[in-house]
Amino acid sequence: MSDPDYEVYNISPGEWAVIGIGIVCHFINLCGLVYVLYNRKYPPLRIKQLDVVTCNLISNFFKFLLLLIYY
Repeated sequence: MSDPDYEVYNISPGEWAVIGIGIVCHFINLCGLVYVLYNRKYPPLRIKQLDVVTCNLISNFFKFLLLLIYY
């Protein structure tokens, strides 16, 4: 039996594109952070606030997931 109040939401191709771009951007940022963490002693990559950058990346990722879940 089907529930008359249940509504199926179809994702358009444009929305899939936005989701894909968001995932790619977060993946690139994660790769950059891992590279900087691995090469922490290399002088041109000396980041003074690496903990803030890491927390910012993690919080932005979770905000992106929440937007996907509640949209």
